[in-house]
Amino acid sequence: MKVLITTSKHCASYQLALLLKNDEVLFGDNFTDFPSAESNSTAHQILKFCLDHQVEQVFPLAFAEVAELRKSLILFEEFGIEVMLSEESLQDLTQADKEANSFVELSTGLIALGYPNKKIAIADASGRGELLLIDDTVTDNLQVWNGIKSMSFNQIGKWFNQANFSPVTMFQLNEELQQSFVLFKDDELLTLNVLNSEVVEKLKTIAQTRKLKGLYAVAIANQTILRIINTTF
Repeated sequence: MKVLITTSKHCASYQLALLLKNDEVLFGDNFTDFPSAESNSTAHQILKFCLDHQVEQVFPLAFAEVAELRKSLILFEEFGIEVMLSEESLQDLTQADKEANSFVELSTGLIALGYPNKKIAIADASGRGELLLIDDTVTDNLQVWNGIKSMSFNQIGKWFNQANFSPVTMFQLNEELQQSFVLFKDDELLTLNVLNSEVVEKLKTIAQTRKLKGLYAVAIANQTILRIINTTF
């Protein structure tokens, strides 16, 4: 089967390609006729690309693509192309302890959850990227939500104390944070990481109940699933 991964630049792109080792994988951004992120008709242009290149499955990994493609699932199905997304957003599959809508709320929320004595992680409330662990030993200013796994409290001030603040969710961790990319495909759960058997069974149950398909970022602490979200950046 010929499948499309929309970008090769996501940190999970090549992990996904390995999980799809029995398929012929195309990375959209390796082709000049693949639509740019600034396109005004992303779904229709991706559909045209799929038809031109005989693509049968699409794995969107760019945040802006997900909402557009979810609106067009039936359109793709009419042409025999499967978009690997669930029909609904998974925002409710997030067990956050608090949400902040400003930098002040973020700062006070972290303290209320026990920082610096407790382990705290934060995430983009809209579902972009993975969880970031608050770790005051971190000093490198890397790109937020893509490639960085932790950041210090001082870095949070530099990144988030801005007028264009986007809502952030907060998680109190009682155990070490484990994050994994999980592929739900053909009623199977595939991952390159070792997951606890109890967590795997929970994920399978959720996938069956919610009819999940595609690549998801899963955050786990003490066998508790904190967050399941479409893998995007």
